[in-house]
Amino acid sequence: MAGVNFAGSFMIECDFRGVDLSRSTFAACHIRNVRFDGAFLDAVDFSGADWFNALGLNAPQLSASQTSTLMRSPATEAEMLAFLDRSYAIPFSSWGWRVQQELRQTWATYLQPGGLAGEVALWAEPARPGTGTEPADPLARVCEAVRQLQRQSELLRTYRPITRAPRVFLVYTFFPRITASLKELDCVNSAKWPHTCWAMEFSELRGQAKEKLALTEASMDDEPWYQITALLSVLERLREKAAEECPQLRDG
Repeated sequence: MAGVNFAGSFMIECDFRGVDLSRSTFAACHIRNVRFDGAFLDAVDFSGADWFNALGLNAPQLSASQTSTLMRSPATEAEMLAFLDRSYAIPFSSWGWRVQQELRQTWATYLQPGGLAGEVALWAEPARPGTGTEPADPLARVCEAVRQLQRQSELLRTYRPITRAPRVFLVYTFFPRITASLKELDCVNSAKWPHTCWAMEFSELRGQAKEKLALTEASMDDEPWYQITALLSVLERLREKAAEECPQLRDG
């Protein structure tokens, strides 16, 4: 089943144990109680899919997927239940005892210290100074952070209008990763950067992006697309400005 496009499918309790799903896409899929034990997930796209409600996943297996597409997991069982209430029409309490127990046991495993939820959260974080894995210089950090901004922008542009699944993507993936990347761009300091004028202009755009992000998050109870369009426009201008210092960004 390698390379299959399942995008947008309602796939609860499907069984993919031991199946080769390489290069497949589960974008915007509902995959609650789907079994992935021993499945091959190389380069799989999970954009907007609730992977933390699927069964049988482990870190080595999931790390082979497109990890930039994995949404942030809710942090507690209560948050998991709240997520289900927002994402599925039928309430958790109406599901069968077996289904409920499978989910509770899976959540307990994923959420335990050192569990899969924590691993996925670490994959989403930019490298931090002093860890030995960060880019070698501030310009490299800028280039990588801008690439992450562009990746999330490209994913978001595939969602319009903002219906239930894309709202989940916004809250659990897009907002946290845009926030982290913009924070990483704080490394640009006009007082220290070699090209002062560029750094001042870049910092102004970064500030505008943070403001637009805050407005977009605040508009989630209404139709947020107007604010999203404004945010994407600023992020594109930020990429263009970064490309003046990092030419490899000019071609995306």
